[in-house]
Amino acid sequence: MANDSSAKGIGKIRKVKLREIWKHEAADFTKWLQENPDVIGDIIGLQLFNVEREQSKGGELDLL
Repeated sequence: MANDSSAKGIGKIRKVKLREIWKHEAADFTKWLQENPDVIGDIIGLQLFNVEREQSKGGELDLL
């Protein structure tokens, strides 16, 4: 969901396609996940720390 901002900073929440926010999974979404571990941690109920980007090892892990 995205926030349509108004002059006072309050807006209506609306549903958007993920590709509108993160155009490319590895370059955009994974980077956002790495920079915002608290958001994901709150959702899954775990404290995440020392989040590192994936290394090119042929696996499916995006973050360590």
